Amino acid sequence: MSPDLLKIYLAGTILVGIAGFYYVLATTNQIRLIIGLELITKALSVGLILAGRLTGKMGLAQSLVITLIVVEVVIMVVA
Repeated sequence: MSPDLLKIYLAGTILVGIAGFYYVLATTNQIRLIIGLELITKALSVGLILAGRLTGKMGLAQSLVITLIVVEVVIMVVA
């Protein structure tokens, strides 16, 4: 993976996470709050996969992302 591509992925992940935090903190609408939580979990998923790729531990990263997806589905069902 080239360093430029790595920087783009990292910047995109951080921007999506910041947008999610903004939605969570700045809104009183419950639908927007859930969308903010979704953005945060998507940014976390991409960040975990990126970290797994960089460290060479893709199996661990994939298992953590699958666990995160299960938690995300439970949040959506409860909400």
